[in-house]
Amino acid sequence: MPTATADTASTVSDARTLTGLTELAGDAEAAERRFFIGAATYAVAHPIVVWTRADEEPETIEEVAGIDESAVAEFACATGRTYASGLGYLSAAKECATRLPRLWVRVLAGEVSVWRARLIADRTYCRNAAVAEYVDRRLAAYAHSCSFAQLDRTVAAAIAAHDPELAAAQAKAAADGRRVLIGTTTTGADGTVEMYATLDAADALDLDRALGEIAADLKAVGSEDSLEVRRSMALGELGRKQLTLDFGAPSDEDREPRNRRDLTLYVHLSQAALEAGVGIGRLENTRIPVTLDQIRTWCGVAGTKVVVRPVLDTGTVRHTDAYEATPMIREAVILRDGTCVAPYCTHSARGADLDHIQPFDHAPPPRGGPTSTANLAALCRRHHRLKTHAGWTYEPITTDDGTSYLWTLPSGSRYLRGPTGTTPLD
Repeated sequence: MPTATADTASTVSDARTLTGLTELAGDAEAAERRFFIGAATYAVAHPIVVWTRADEEPETIEEVAGIDESAVAEFACATGRTYASGLGYLSAAKECATRLPRLWVRVLAGEVSVWRARLIADRTYCRNAAVAEYVDRRLAAYAHSCSFAQLDRTVAAAIAAHDPELAAAQAKAAADGRRVLIGTTTTGADGTVEMYATLDAADALDLDRALGEIAADLKAVGSEDSLEVRRSMALGELGRKQLTLDFGAPSDEDREPRNRRDLTLYVHLSQAALEAGVGIGRLENTRIPVTLDQIRTWCGVAGTKVVVRPVLDTGTVRHTDAYEATPMIREAVILRDGTCVAPYCTHSARGADLDHIQPFDHAPPPRGGPTSTANLAALCRRHHRLKTHAGWTYEPITTDDGTSYLWTLPSGSRYLRGPTGTTPLD
C-alpha cells in the first residue's frame, strides 16, 4: 500500500503535468488562431482570376470561394495539405473574416476557438449573404458554447427565412433520402468493402428475404461460412445473376452477358514468390495490397473474366512521333506514377491527363518535347491547368526510389514529389 508521502508526491506531480498540458493547449490554440487569421488575410488578398493565352479562347476557371486557384494550390503545398483540404480551410477563414463579422471579432479576441469558428463558417459558406448575416447575428454571442444541434437549427431557420428555394429543395431531398453507397474505392487488405443503404420499407423486406433464401442455398450446397458472411455473399450473387427485369432492353440473344465480373489486377511478384504461392497484388480501384489467396477467391467465382496483361518495365523509355500517347505508353506512365505527380496530390493517374513536361510542338516536323515516357507525367486536370497557365513548372529527376519530380511554384517554393510522397525543399 502506498504511503501518504508517496500519494502526496504523486498528486503534486500530476498537478504539475496537468498545468503544463493546459499551458501547451493554450499555446496551441493561440498558434492556430494566428494561423487562421493569416489564412484569412491570404485568401482575401488573392481573388479569383481568369487565365488566358494568346493562342486560345479565354478559359473560365471554376469559382472557388472567390480565391485564385493557383493561390489555393500554393497554400496547400506550403501547409502540407491536399488541394481540397487547403480550399476548405481558406474558404472557412475568408467566410469568417468577410461575412461573419461578429464572430470574427470574437475569434480575434481569443473568445471563440478556431474549430468552432470553422464549423459555423462551413455551414454558411455558399449560402446567400442574408443567411450568413442571420446566423452571425443569432450565434456570435454564444459561439463559444453552442451545440451542433443549436447550430443546425439556426442555419435551418436562416435558410427558411432567406432562401426559400433552397429550403424547399432540402425538404424534398430529406423526404426521399433513399440511396445505396458502396465503398469500392476503399477496399481493405482483406478484400472487403463497406456498404450503406437507405431503402423503401417494402424493398428492404424483399431484399432481406432474398438474402436469407440465397444464404440458405449456399449452406445447402456446402458453405461452412456464418450466416452473416453467406448473406454478404448473397448480395454478390444478386449482382451477378438476378438481372431479369424487362425494361424493353435488347433480347437475350442480342444482349452482352452481364453476369460476370471484370477485375483489373496488377500483381507485382517475383517468380520465386509466385511459385511459392506467397505474395501481394493490388486492385485497380485501390492502393491497398491484397493477398494471393483473396485474388484466387475472386477469380474462382463463376462468370469472372480474367485478362492477363503483359508485364511492363516502367524503366524502359517508350516513344511515338505522334502527339497522342499510344495505349502502351499511357499504361506505362500510369503504372509508374500511380497518382498525379503534383505536390501532395492524390488523384489517381488512371483518370489524369498525360502532360508533356517539355511542350510538344505541333508544327511539322515535330519539335520540342517528344511524346515519350521520359517526357510524360500524370497530372490531374487542376494541376495541368496550373502548369499550363499559372507558372507552375517541374522536371523529372531519377532518384534511388525511381522517378521523382522537382516542382517550382510561382512563389519560388520548391517541392520534390517522389514515389514515397512530397518533400518541401525550402
